[in-house]
Amino acid sequence: MKKLLTVPEAAEILNITERAAWQQIYRKTLPHRRWGSKVVIVASDLEQFIASLPGLSAEEAAVKSGEHAA
Repeated sequence: MKKLLTVPEAAEILNITERAAWQQIYRKTLPHRRWGSKVVIVASDLEQFIASLPGLSAEEAAVKSGEHAA
């Protein structure tokens, strides 16, 4: 079974406001699905979305931060 997230839960994961998440949904830049009148975000879709964002991956950031600490 796929893990479904609410918009507020997805916003928290993305570290953005709920309003910003809704704006991205309306612009169709944040992956989402409609389930009747509800909007849900599949956790695996959100993970893929995060991975596709420009910048460092979580692993790369951890390595870089470790280099500065040494």
